[in-house]
Amino acid sequence: MPACIDPSQSEGGYVFDPESGTELARLVNQDRLLEQSLGGLLPEDLDLSHAHDLLDIACGPGSWAMNIAYAYPKINVVGIDISEIVVEYARARARTQGIDNNAQFLIMDATKPLNFPDNTFDVVNARLLLGFMFPATWSTFLQECLRVTRPGGSICLTECEGSITNSPALEKLNGRGILAMK
Repeated sequence: MPACIDPSQSEGGYVFDPESGTELARLVNQDRLLEQSLGGLLPEDLDLSHAHDLLDIACGPGSWAMNIAYAYPKINVVGIDISEIVVEYARARARTQGIDNNAQFLIMDATKPLNFPDNTFDVVNARLLLGFMFPATWSTFLQECLRVTRPGGSICLTECEGSITNSPALEKLNGRGILAMK
C-alpha cells in the first residue's frame, strides 16, 4: 500500500509519498508500460541524428532518461526532479547501468524557472505532469520549455487521457477524477 500524504501539506500536491520505495517501484513500472503503449521512447518522426542534449523534466527514478542514454550513447541526457532522494536513486541506477557518462540527474523544481541557459537542449521531454502541475503554472512552464529548447528543437509532452468506455458511470467518474487533479 503506497504511503499517503496530505496533499495540502505537500509542496507539489502529490497524493502519495513520491520518495517511498513502493512509489519508486510503481513509477519504474509506469515508465515501462508507457513506453510499451507509445511504441517507443520518442515519437517515430523525431530525428535525433543531430541531437546532442536532451532534458527530461520531472524524471522521477530516471527510466526514460536512462533508456535514451543507453540507446543513444553520444547524446547527453539530463533528468531533473524535485526530490533529492529520487534523484540520488536515479544517479545510482545510472552508475550501475554504466551510463552515468551521458546521463546525469539534477535536483530542480519544474514549476519554477529552470536553471539552464537559453537554447540548451535539442529535445525537452516531460511526461505525466498533471499530478503536480496546476493550471496556473502551465503557461510559465511552457515558456521555460521554449526558452531552454534550441531553435529547431522539439518539446515532447505526454499526458494520459481518461479511458473511453460505454459505461456512462465510468465516464462520469473519469471526468471527476480529471477535475480533481486540476
